Amino acid sequence: MRFSSYEASPGINSYHRLLFSSPNTMKDRKKAPPFHECELKLLMRLYCDSYEEYHGRGREPGKCGPSDKKHLLQHFAREVSNLGFYQRTEKQIEERLRADCKRVRKHERARIHEGQEAVLNSLPTYLHQLYECRKNKANGSGLLNLHDEDYDINDDETPTTWNKVEVITPRENNTPLGEQQLGQAFMEMEDAEDDIAPASTPLSRKLPRKLTKTIRSHGSTSPTDRKAMLYEEEIKLSLLRQQLAVEEMKLIMIKNDLARAQLERETIATERERFELERARQDKAAHDLLSNSVRLPGPCEHLNRKTESRSRASMVPLGVEALKAPQH
Repeated sequence: MRFSSYEASPGINSYHRLLFSSPNTMKDRKKAPPFHECELKLLMRLYCDSYEEYHGRGREPGKCGPSDKKHLLQHFAREVSNLGFYQRTEKQIEERLRADCKRVRKHERARIHEGQEAVLNSLPTYLHQLYECRKNKANGSGLLNLHDEDYDINDDETPTTWNKVEVITPRENNTPLGEQQLGQAFMEMEDAEDDIAPASTPLSRKLPRKLTKTIRSHGSTSPTDRKAMLYEEEIKLSLLRQQLAVEEMKLIMIKNDLARAQLERETIATERERFELERARQDKAAHDLLSNSVRLPGPCEHLNRKTESRSRASMVPLGVEALKAPQH
């Protein structure tokens, strides 16, 4: 082995063995995305609801199929994945639960020196439910100590990428400088994932307020129910769009009616002006005709004058001939 000397040396602690026995630890850690705050809250609620069933009360794996713990891990992974952030695996869920439980136990030990308020203030909000659940189980039965021992054994024997920083701490005396720097890097990454990652998630990954309220009020629902709810919302949206299209069509018809009424009003005004002009023209023609008839003499008077002039002309030659006739 390449690192057999380091493993045999008593000065190299378990943190160093973990680092060199898993060369793909950093690679696997980068592949697992940090948990969103909504994912953590849902996971803690599911875990606290099935706390006793999760710890050591399942069937034996070899006789009656997978244990209750495995079923619960599958259920947790499915419910958290249904939120739509990432596709979570059973291993990620188990490591997250182990790390959170160990973090709560660490603060429970600090409660003796700092008090309960200091413990709650130092814990993230999503871990308050787990803290109260463990407190109630400890007051009601002795299961909590058994679970703590179980978790301590698992953490020491099979440390994972989520809790390796809290389980194993590098020693200051017999640790190389590179190992100290790498340990600090792991600590910074762990702190960033536990505290900063949920708050610094991009806004595009945050759930809508309506969906968040639905999850909090109704709790976990099956994928079929979520699909049915989604279909109902889509149907409502399509109906609203149809109503909007109908209202827009009504608005267009009203605008057309207004335009038609305006056109009819303008047509009536134009016809009225034309009738007024025609009446004025007729009145003017009648007035001109009346004035011309007053100026010209009447037809009877003209005939009388003409007859009188003819009679006078016929009488004048007869008198002249009488004067010119010889006298016998």
